[in-house]
Amino acid sequence: MKKKINSLPMILGLLTVVSFSCLTLVVLPAFSEQFNFSSDKTSNIGSTIGGIVGPIVGMFSAYLLYEALTAQQEGNKAQRIKNDSDIIFMLINQLDKEYDTFSTFDRISGAPTTLKGFEALQHFSGKFQKDKKNQLLLLISNEMSKLWYLLESFEIIRNQVNELNLNSGSETVFNKQLSLYYQTKFQEPVELITRETKALNISTFVRMRAIHSKNFVKSG
Repeated sequence: MKKKINSLPMILGLLTVVSFSCLTLVVLPAFSEQFNFSSDKTSNIGSTIGGIVGPIVGMFSAYLLYEALTAQQEGNKAQRIKNDSDIIFMLINQLDKEYDTFSTFDRISGAPTTLKGFEALQHFSGKFQKDKKNQLLLLISNEMSKLWYLLESFEIIRNQVNELNLNSGSETVFNKQLSLYYQTKFQEPVELITRETKALNISTFVRMRAIHSKNFVKSG
């Protein structure tokens, strides 16, 4: 691996040597009258050179300052995008962990099943089809509360993606990821629940149908 060389000390050292060399040449006796900078004819040469070089150096310094500020702004923007992306990743990972802990109960015995995650959600959604008479009881069940929490958490993440200052590429990637997430983890069981409860004009089911309609992904 090549060792990185810091060029700033080298530049400063070179400028110092050049400055002292020029000063030495000026104060030394001139070997020719043409190079005698201490005469009356050349007494204002410093002011002349300063008046010419000063504005050029000032403009160059202003340009360097502009470039530095632009680079800093771009760096700050990139850092904000990274921080916002990290927040989205964290929320998705948290939702995934909570999804995997979703559990349900046996429809007949009422005992907890060994099903978790997607299988448990499928089992729970099947109750709305097999036990239509007790759909209102399912509405106030513990499983429904868990499902409602997961769906609302998903909606929060979706809204965050659209509200944060992400670039268009990152926003597109996150939206595709969330669409795929909904399709693989929520779409089938939620579709069954909304289909079996379409006659019930209850706020919970109305809200669930709205979420499902917005996030539904057509297969193929």
